[in-house]
Amino acid sequence: MHYTKTIILYFLIVASLSSCIKKENTALLEAKFFDLKGFMEKEISSLQKNNAILHSTTRLGEEVSDSTTLIVDWEKQLGIFKSFDINKNAFLSQYSADSIWNKDKSVYHLVYESNNPKLNVSSLQIMVNAQDHSPILIKIASSKDAFFFKEDLLYSYQPGKGYGIIGTRKPLFSEEIDIEIAGEINLP
Repeated sequence: MHYTKTIILYFLIVASLSSCIKKENTALLEAKFFDLKGFMEKEISSLQKNNAILHSTTRLGEEVSDSTTLIVDWEKQLGIFKSFDINKNAFLSQYSADSIWNKDKSVYHLVYESNNPKLNVSSLQIMVNAQDHSPILIKIASSKDAFFFKEDLLYSYQPGKGYGIIGTRKPLFSEEIDIEIAGEINLP
């Protein structure tokens, strides 16, 4: 009987310690990389709430189009940025992280570089205001090598100001296409 109580006590201690370790690992994961998905969800919500207007210019090869949209589906416009979130368990060992300060220490850059050329996001850079820790600029270098096309694009987003996409796409049986998209956000 005494032996059974000892085993139960031992099991409870091990279980409680393992739950503590699990919580610490989760906290480390959450702090490992910038939460791009969470940040973009807040941005999308804020832009929709404030009825922001979008002026966009798109250039695909030689074709250029301009448009102004009064009622914007911000999820459709900015949702691609959420897909570049690297804050996942599978990516913990796939990216190296660094931070770089500017000369006057008012801005720092968070830089995440991929160690694996097969990943869609080759680099993620966030320029951050040192006083309030809010992102000023987000840049994402993306490369896709699919069966029907190869694509190299640089995405950028300035909170409350706009976004850009620039790069090339090479379809399998066609000429390379230059891509340039600029979206200017206007708050009423």
